[in-house]
Formats: sequence, C-alpha cells, structure tokens
Amino acid sequence: MVKSTVFSPPKRSHQAESSLDPCCGGLVSFLEIVEGLFTAGARRERRRKKRCCPQKNGALKVSLDLEKHINYWSSSAQEDLETAEFLIASNRPRHGLFFAHLALEKALKAHICKSTQDLAPRMHNLLRLIEKTNLVFTDKQKEFLAIFDRYQLEGRYPEFWPGKIDLEKAWEQFHQAKEIFQWSMNQL
Repeated sequence: MVKSTVFSPPKRSHQAESSLDPCCGGLVSFLEIVEGLFTAGARRERRRKKRCCPQKNGALKVSLDLEKHINYWSSSAQEDLETAEFLIASNRPRHGLFFAHLALEKALKAHICKSTQDLAPRMHNLLRLIEKTNLVFTDKQKEFLAIFDRYQLEGRYPEFWPGKIDLEKAWEQFHQAKEIFQWSMNQL
C-alpha cells in the first residue's frame, strides 16, 4: 500500500468542524487533532509534515510584510489603551488593567518586529518581551512591569483573580502603564 503525501484522516460520523491544514492542504478536524495527539500514528504524521513542509524547518524563507505587522501591533495597542481607560472609568478596573497590559504587550511586539525583522513571539510576559527589543528600560520600569504582569494572568485565569481591585490603585497603575506605553511608542 502506498502512503499519500497529503494528510487525509478517515471520515467519522462524529467529525467536528473540519478545516484545511494550512501546511499540506489535508483535511483535519479538531477532534482528530485532540484524539491523535499522543498516538504513534500522530507522531509519524508530525515527522512526515516536517519532511514535506520545509518552511516550518527554516529551509524555505517566506517573505513577510513586517511593516504591516508593526502597524497592526502599534495601532491595536493604541486602541487597547483607549479601551483600558474606558473600562476603568466604567468602574471595571480588572478588565481595564487587562487591556492596559495588552496594550503594553502589543507595543513591545511592534518593537520586536522592528528590531528583529521577524514576527513577534506568542507570549504575554512583559519582562520576557522587553528582552527581545532594543529598548533600554530602567530598573523602576522593569519592577513595574513585573508587578503589572499579574493583570494578564488575572484576565485569563480565574485562580489568579485577587478579588475587587481598588479603583484608585487601578488609576495609578493605569497611568504608570500609559507612561511606559507612550515612552515606548515614541521610540518606534
């Protein structure tokens, strides 16, 4: 029996939404991905994809419109900062500080795209992101960012929710975040 080079999983009656695999054009369903993550067949398929998809292994460079990415990160960062201010003004400080964190994260990702001439990494930790930029942060800024990182966790995972956030403290932290945001955007 000859194996096909395109991944086409067997049809199932309970198959969830299917989509084309962007790499090889094969049909992949969410259930099949979850069910097959740790099977021997799935491991073989991942190895096969590495062979048939050289762009994933760095053998084939794809041209990127980095200016488009930088503009996306910077414009959506500005929008998220405005949303953060609106949410805090609407007495929703936890949500507002989450969006303020998101604004800082996106601003840093714009810097990463510019300085590395590559796509920004998929991470949320502000201190790890600043390591990948050419920006020089003060120790005071780094301390603030380390503390402020908690709001991305609180926005995503309920076990990190601290309870009610004091509105006055939220405004204080928002203004500190906004100051760092504007400083970084001015250097873009």
